[in-house]
Amino acid sequence: LAPRLPRRTHSNIRFESRDTTDVLAFRDFLDAYPHLRPLVRSIRTHRNAYLALHLLCFLPKLTHITMNGLGPERWECSLPQRVLACYRALGTRIKTLKLSSLSFPNLQEFCRILLAFTGIRTLSCSLLDIRNTTCASAQLAQFKQHLSRQLRLSTLEIDGSYENVMAQMLFQLVPSTLKNLTLDLSSAKAITSQRWPLLRALTITIVQGASWRGVKTTIEMLKDYRPKSLAHFTIRLLSHPRDLLRQIGGRPSKLQLCWELDRILLKFRHPNVLFDSPSIHDRRTNLWSQEMARYFPSMGNRRLLKFASEQVTEICHEDQVFCVAYSPDGKWVVTGSGDCTIILWDSDGQLVQEWVAHAGGVMSLAFSPDSRRLASSGGDRYLAVWDIMPGKGHPPIAVKYTDSDDDSCACAWSPNGTVIASADVHAETVKLWNARTLEPLHLLKPSLETGEFCDLRFSPDGRWVASVSSNGCCIWDVSAGTVHKVLQSEHSFSSTTAFNPQSTRLATGHRGGVVQIWNVQTGEVLFKLEQHTRSVMDVAFSSDDTHILSASVDRTVKIWDASTGTFILSLEGHADRVNVARFSPCGKYVASASRDQAVRVWRTDDGSCVGTLSEHRAKVDHVAFSPDGKALSSGARNGTVIIRRMRDIIPVPDTNM
Repeated sequence: LAPRLPRRTHSNIRFESRDTTDVLAFRDFLDAYPHLRPLVRSIRTHRNAYLALHLLCFLPKLTHITMNGLGPERWECSLPQRVLACYRALGTRIKTLKLSSLSFPNLQEFCRILLAFTGIRTLSCSLLDIRNTTCASAQLAQFKQHLSRQLRLSTLEIDGSYENVMAQMLFQLVPSTLKNLTLDLSSAKAITSQRWPLLRALTITIVQGASWRGVKTTIEMLKDYRPKSLAHFTIRLLSHPRDLLRQIGGRPSKLQLCWELDRILLKFRHPNVLFDSPSIHDRRTNLWSQEMARYFPSMGNRRLLKFASEQVTEICHEDQVFCVAYSPDGKWVVTGSGDCTIILWDSDGQLVQEWVAHAGGVMSLAFSPDSRRLASSGGDRYLAVWDIMPGKGHPPIAVKYTDSDDDSCACAWSPNGTVIASADVHAETVKLWNARTLEPLHLLKPSLETGEFCDLRFSPDGRWVASVSSNGCCIWDVSAGTVHKVLQSEHSFSSTTAFNPQSTRLATGHRGGVVQIWNVQTGEVLFKLEQHTRSVMDVAFSSDDTHILSASVDRTVKIWDASTGTFILSLEGHADRVNVARFSPCGKYVASASRDQAVRVWRTDDGSCVGTLSEHRAKVDHVAFSPDGKALSSGARNGTVIIRRMRDIIPVPDTNM
């Protein structure tokens, strides 16, 4: 605050203090440097409405006051009469008053605050609580009478949870002066619309919840509302488009509500629907606009769907990556995410195409053996098959494979390309489909209760499909459509299985830190591998069937001899649980992904770590080698996808990388 500095360099100073001594010291400072006083335009008090009093008479340009009670509990705002009298005397220049996260014992106390700032033109109320909403009071009636004569609000903002009686009272006090109104109807009950003859701009905010109360309340309010002066009307949805998709899913009642709101908006002169979420990427506004036009067709056709997006330099998903898969020919990488989208990448990591695939998270992806088609399963209870034709669009062939309200979790494509398998999370069933016609072939349901299926894999020869749940693992005969073996153990199963290349053995991971190797034909346990101290998250066979790996919550990856079950070595270095691990096609390397935000590459001969990759800056759940072993891809919980060349990680000429 040196006097010689240009004024504009300190016009946005943020001074925070909860101590009266510090505020008084700041007042003395302003007294010593009076040329700085006009620079202070606003004061924000935190759980202490007294502090602003010490500065009011020293700040000639002060026009904004914010009283914020944010904390573990809302701060009870009940000010003594002498404090309110000081505000009335000194706060005549205050034009904007913001009240946030405050609790008032009754409506009278709320009115007393307003009477102390009758010169305000903008009032913002957010997360206010009125404990006693009784309106039958002579004192309250007197306060209302004074406010109706003195208060001349032109802008009113009511956000967050609030009492309807408070909102209705404010509407009655300023019907003839109000020009701009922002109203949160997320959890409000019916609000009676007023005449508001001068109202020019109306914004209705809705935080989209499972009950959709805000949408219903908005529709009821607007049905009989016929504004004459209103020039701009905005429905502000405080949610990402993906959240709307998840909630609608296959529910016709919610889709009808969207269409009804869309029709009602047409009667206003300049309506628009604004999706206001900080996680909408600017490059995706066209993508979401096209998708949301299905739910708000009139607004979409008139280009009245708006998105408050953030500028993101890196190309990635907007939510957690749920799956990563390479095409068998190695040309493509696909990733599915909780943002309901699939992204198709080329082998160099360039985005080729992206599309909204499901009205829910994309939980699983599987390429056809010829790499021309892609199967996906999602949280909308649909299995979809897509033609991979970059630049020509992605017309889906969608099949609803369950009539329940349960989510899908996995899909798989048989090695010969004739069958697609899908698993239902809660119904404990597996469905087999004809991959050419997409007609159902078999509905597979075990004779005993196995629990929710969470993983699904075909054997390399295509004869078997394995589905695993916490209570057991089922091996199904694909051609017969019958259960072959039900594998059960005293150790609870984790969500991971792996067939060996010859399709004769199956590895399963368990929550007790155990890995079991089963004979597929007989269902007998061949080996029980016990070196981990915590749950096993992933298992895999090497391509030559000589080694098995297991990744665990104990932060290690273990490598075992596949023929004898003998422990060989432990890969240690991660600082948190290892979510997944994969052998390279040549078998010389292992890649592991961890919650410590790193992907590590290890040598299988000596267990040395040859690369630690930390580009994601978030927990990493997926890693995959390309079929030729020349690339390594990974996906993380912040939506980032990294596709690397192995030669950049291990620059060794004789590795053919």
